Amino acid sequence: MTIVSAKLKLSVEVQEYIDPIIETVVGPTVPHTLDGSPVNSSGTLVDLTPSTTPPVTKVWSDRRTLGGTTETLDLTSLTGFAGLAVDLTGLKIVGIYIKAADANNAAGLQVEPGSSNGLNVFGTSGLVIVPPGGCEGSYKKAGGPTVGSGAKTVKVTGTAADVYTIVILAGTA
Repeated sequence: MTIVSAKLKLSVEVQEYIDPIIETVVGPTVPHTLDGSPVNSSGTLVDLTPSTTPPVTKVWSDRRTLGGTTETLDLTSLTGFAGLAVDLTGLKIVGIYIKAADANNAAGLQVEPGSSNGLNVFGTSGLVIVPPGGCEGSYKKAGGPTVGSGAKTVKVTGTAADVYTIVILAGTA
């Protein structure tokens, strides 16, 4: 399969009362921005393709249920859409998104590098807690860590039967 486009979206909608004195200076609405860059009307923060910087050449996503309290995802040996093998070896992690379902998630999820050959996809501490119904995402504009034999696993810990959705975008260095 070939990536055509990957759109990372973030949407925030805020309604607030604007003081009439301020309204005469800035108008009835105030644009909210992310990092000084306006988000377009569809909420797209960034649109990535195989030819953008960073490029996105592979994607893997799944809705998963923990069989026990912990599972380790090997990013060199994943099962993707229609049962196709997905191997991210040699690719940089460009983005990762994890959402814990509201139901069947007593205490949320802990996501971190695997115990063996761990890959740190979330930065300095590498540990992220995703509460029930919550989500955690990360976009690596310069490209994140490279998946390889010594850094390829991500551990997800929770309670047996916890349900979550995960999407990983990866591309060439």
